[in-house]
Amino acid sequence: MSWKSAVTARTTKKNRAATTMPRHGLEPYCRDLNGWPRSWMGLEKDLSPGEHLIALLRPFLEHLAASNLSAKAVRKHVGNLWALGGEFIRDLQNDPSRRKRPVEQVLLIEDDRIRKPAPIPRRGRSAEIV
Repeated sequence: MSWKSAVTARTTKKNRAATTMPRHGLEPYCRDLNGWPRSWMGLEKDLSPGEHLIALLRPFLEHLAASNLSAKAVRKHVGNLWALGGEFIRDLQNDPSRRKRPVEQVLLIEDDRIRKPAPIPRRGRSAEIV
């Protein structure tokens, strides 16, 4: 075997996986996507906001499934979104005033709250919660 053929014969695992694994949409990653709102709900009134949240997340999930990310990375992101949805519903239960607003508006409020920089604790001191 010549030097050139040895170099060109190599392919990385990522390249092989990207070219041989067909994408099948959301089904391999979100087998029970329509059941997520029921898994999040504590009360029957949590079902409607959960279903609305799924409608908002579905385009992003479809984008993830169609991306060149590995199946493991997509599953990790899907799992994180499932956990995030559960936290969203829990926050609705903890603050009933949010339930009166549309889901999109509550998400924007959460986004603004997340973007605020947290105080950086100094060495030897514990962080104060503001």
